[in-house]
Amino acid sequence: MTGIDEFVTKGDLFVQKVQTIGRVINLKLSVPGLIKVYDIAGRQVYQAHAAELHYKPTSAGKYHIMVGEEKFRVVVVK
Repeated sequence: MTGIDEFVTKGDLFVQKVQTIGRVINLKLSVPGLIKVYDIAGRQVYQAHAAELHYKPTSAGKYHIMVGEEKFRVVVVK
């Protein structure tokens, strides 16, 4: 398993899918929202207002993605 798939609703923001393909994190939103990506140490490594996230972390490991107030844990493998 290369990652996790999650589905959640939060107000008018709908997260359709969070997944990893190889070492790339992909996330699709139904409407644009603020996306923040943190590494396992809690450092923010990425932020964007987007309807779709296509982020390639510099290393494998566990990342947390904040979409609004919702948190997702994503495992990125080599």
